[in-house]
Amino acid sequence: MAKISDVDKDLLTSYFDLAIVDQILALFQRLLASPERKARDFGAVTTQSIEREVRTDIHRTIRRIFSSRLDSTTDGDGAMVITAANSKTNSGWKNNAGRNDGSSKPQQPKGKASWALLGGDYLHFTLYKENKDTMEVISYLAKTLQLRPQLFQFAGTKDRRGITVQRASVYRTQVKRLIDAGRTLRNAKIGNYKYHPQGLQLGDLMGNEFVITLRDCHFEGSGELTLTTKIENASAIVGTAIENFAEHGFINYYGLQRFGSFSTGTHTIGRSMLQGDFKAACQAILWFNPSALAAAQENPEQQDSNVSRDDMARALALHSFATTGHSQAALDQLPRKFSAEACLIRHLARADQKNDYYGALQTISRNLRLMYVHAYQSLVWNTAASARWKSHGHTVLPGDLVLVTEHPDPDTPVNNTDSKVDQDGEPDCSSRSLGSSLHHRRDFYSSSCPYRIRARVL
Repeated sequence: MAKISDVDKDLLTSYFDLAIVDQILALFQRLLASPERKARDFGAVTTQSIEREVRTDIHRTIRRIFSSRLDSTTDGDGAMVITAANSKTNSGWKNNAGRNDGSSKPQQPKGKASWALLGGDYLHFTLYKENKDTMEVISYLAKTLQLRPQLFQFAGTKDRRGITVQRASVYRTQVKRLIDAGRTLRNAKIGNYKYHPQGLQLGDLMGNEFVITLRDCHFEGSGELTLTTKIENASAIVGTAIENFAEHGFINYYGLQRFGSFSTGTHTIGRSMLQGDFKAACQAILWFNPSALAAAQENPEQQDSNVSRDDMARALALHSFATTGHSQAALDQLPRKFSAEACLIRHLARADQKNDYYGALQTISRNLRLMYVHAYQSLVWNTAASARWKSHGHTVLPGDLVLVTEHPDPDTPVNNTDSKVDQDGEPDCSSRSLGSSLHHRRDFYSSSCPYRIRARVL
């Protein structure tokens, strides 16, 4: 039987739930086993509702992976229907059936050296960005190159709030195409290209180095001093703090980016999902700040406002859906980056699904659903860490797990090959990865971590 490559299976899983992917593969195997039967005899696989902007990409991918032996169409609700292709209209696929190995790997560029001669299947590059998160830039590059974002890889996400530099990789892409796509980036740049046999994986981090700039600082007793003396005193105070930080470590809290940028945090959504209150989870995702709606209604031109254009447009779209129940007008207003809101609107807008909150959540990508649950796990961790510090400080108690040799040298690479990590390159706390408490835990107090931190005062 023909075998689908792991890369292509992962690509299908990025589009559909795993159960749907299994049904598609089973349909394909039935077709290969009985190629003489009529297409209608094999049945059909119906997927969840798919966003319009990615459907064309999915149609093209299905044709490539299954060598045009499967057809895909879209019904009136935006769901995809996948069936066996009609052999009479699919020119000559029967003749190729005996020599198709099913690998479905992307073809090498005609007239170009093979990927192996270039150095490998993965093009590594450096990504520099300002005021953007990692996925925002990756999604833009993927759209420009007409690739799935899942073909890009990185060792961990970098926060929006800062100027960051990181390595990333993309599967089987010509360097010239990536350079051309990079020229259109705003507040971001890419460069330093090199082909490698392996792509980057979450957790492939040797460490992080931060330069933290302190601005508009005021220190006690510095009012009458000269500027030079103020800078000397400030540098001494900050230097002492950094030395204390390096010597004694820090409480290993999850940062604010874990909990989202809206008043209704991602941890609130995750808590409702864990409690089985799917209606509350949907309502939390579709919540908007009344001040953003007021700003949009009072300032239609969206100028000279403290609220971003995207937040105004989001508030208008969600308000429109909440008050009218009409999905199309809301989707037309909603910026594309709010994919979770769009999925819920499409599903709940149907009369027979308006109360199907569990089904609505299932239309959101699996990675995003997991992010909500991980956010609540992070909140539980932060709360427990604070309680522990309040009761015992950094005192080691009987029963504590202490790794005295963890990262003893800041230049020692971090080896995460035996542990699963999340999208930030940190140990994954999901139920599937709790087999080893040594590998799948988060340090409460870290005194020798793979981070280098410098501070300067302006």
